[in-house]
Amino acid sequence: MKNLEHIIEEFKVGNYTSFDEFYLETNKQLYVYIYDIVRNRQTSEDILQETYMKFLNSIDKYQKNTSYFNFLVTIARNLAINEYNKQKRIVHDEDYIYARPDDAKHKENDLFYLLDYLEEKEREIVILHLVDNLKFKEIVKLKQMPLGTVLWLYNKAIKKLKRKVVEEYEN
Repeated sequence: MKNLEHIIEEFKVGNYTSFDEFYLETNKQLYVYIYDIVRNRQTSEDILQETYMKFLNSIDKYQKNTSYFNFLVTIARNLAINEYNKQKRIVHDEDYIYARPDDAKHKENDLFYLLDYLEEKEREIVILHLVDNLKFKEIVKLKQMPLGTVLWLYNKAIKKLKRKVVEEYEN
């Protein structure tokens, strides 16, 4: 059995003959890590395969004598979290469609009624942060926006919501 560091160095020069050995040595731990996030066998297997593809495509970024497993886990974690968040958004979108009350009498208590007063980007950031419990750094990665922009949009949205709640309360 070759040293895994040596195998990675072979990957860097385009020699993938020892990939099976590398895969067999690392896949079980990585699969468990991914499954712990997404909680779905098929999705975990798909993300595992995508992790190895991204690993090989970005092998030149790996620095010798650092943890190859941490490098793999970082890729896997990002892919798994993205998939998890995508699945949560799908569920929330379906909940929104089917659970939204049509009764105007309850509109002041309806979160979705209040969110309608926000612009699309503001609404997305508020939902990602307050409903999906994502941190602003995660939102930045997900939306591919600067942190300052995300924070500005969030604060602007919260101020709008506060004004609307006060307005509704006074009426």
